[in-house]
Amino acid sequence: MGTDTLAAVLVGTTELSILTALLFRAGLDNALRGPGPYTLFAPSNHAFARLRPGILTALRADPPRLLAVLSDHLVPGALVAADLMAVSALTALSGVQLTITSTHGLRVEQSYLTQADQLAANGVLHLIDAVLLLR
Repeated sequence: MGTDTLAAVLVGTTELSILTALLFRAGLDNALRGPGPYTLFAPSNHAFARLRPGILTALRADPPRLLAVLSDHLVPGALVAADLMAVSALTALSGVQLTITSTHGLRVEQSYLTQADQLAANGVLHLIDAVLLLR
């Protein structure tokens, strides 16, 4: 495992600046500083830019929905890509079931993992190419 927390990794990763700001706004930064462990499916800035117009603004303006959406990206436990290849579903922090597939690339729901296994002291971060909007 790495020496920095997931929160510190996020702050130090430029391509995750939108996610980082949203996680802090939703109050999830405390969990990402804590002991965990967690697996974070982290949409890149490019993933947020691909959202339909108005979605990001609406999320920012609706703290309960923002928390719910972001909690869908966080899974209890530290799961590296090899672990993900061995499962078909995971339960997110929000309680939502996430479908995992490995046909034609490793996917969580409709999103592909673009960079896997960034290890932190309290978990694992995987960059994904789409925001999980499951509700």
